[in-house]
Amino acid sequence: MDVVIAALNMTEALARLRIGSELSDQIRAGQDAFYTLAQRGARLGRFVFTGPELQAVNLAMEIHDAQLDVCTIAELEKAVEIVKQELRSKRMRVIEMKEG
Repeated sequence: MDVVIAALNMTEALARLRIGSELSDQIRAGQDAFYTLAQRGARLGRFVFTGPELQAVNLAMEIHDAQLDVCTIAELEKAVEIVKQELRSKRMRVIEMKEG
């Protein structure tokens, strides 16, 4: 799950750098679908996508792969810094885990 989360975060950061920015709605839909899966999984102990959630995450991951094909190392490094800054600033959504 951590790898997918990192990839989706990088997808958003690269879009902010205008690499695939025209696909921001699809990127957000993939992030929202994964967040919904994680919230539900944390609550129920089962991590199973619905069909539409899986489609949205798959599309976002395809966008991620395409972004990596066209970005430069410098752009990738900038995207990493964007993700780190978002994390430091606590602007990322948190998945609430059930206790027990």
